[in-house]
Amino acid sequence: MYFVGLDLSITSSGYSIFDEDGDLLAADVVLSKADGIEDIPRFDKIADLLARKIRLHTGMKMPSIYYVLEDYAFRSKGQITRIAENTGIIKHRLFTEFNALPNVCSVLTLKKFAVGYKPGKGKGPVMVGVYKKWGFETKSDDIADAYALGRLAKELYYWTIHKKSRNELFKYEKEAIETVRKRNKYLKK
Repeated sequence: MYFVGLDLSITSSGYSIFDEDGDLLAADVVLSKADGIEDIPRFDKIADLLARKIRLHTGMKMPSIYYVLEDYAFRSKGQITRIAENTGIIKHRLFTEFNALPNVCSVLTLKKFAVGYKPGKGKGPVMVGVYKKWGFETKSDDIADAYALGRLAKELYYWTIHKKSRNELFKYEKEAIETVRKRNKYLKK
């Protein structure tokens, strides 16, 4: 089983891939500038690049993946439809190529999992929290979010399948995992 975190956007999508032991295999971004290309072919290209990166870093043609992606940025004025189209194409690609269903996580739940963020307590920067908590350093918010989402994917998988984590978790991490479980209908067992 491989664990994937996705922070999707229409130009710079962050991804992370972890192996079953929680070792990081890759964390990067897939860039896609418009360059006169219509949205749907460009979004299909992003989905193709992500699928290729998953295969490349797992070394498998059809790896078993479990992934979490960050929910839509509803405050993205004028972009929400395009973001939804891109995300839909990527979800479809990951389902058809890897038989993987999406687990969606809100921005606030991600911040809670990564840094113990509570509303009203400042911004709770994930990039700094990811470094302090896991020692992973990056200059990209997209990669930091994807890294935390990949970590969440691993914990969510073990919490859902085995009813426990392979690691000791903080209370706020358990609460974030439970929030994601409640939100994703097929995880309710």
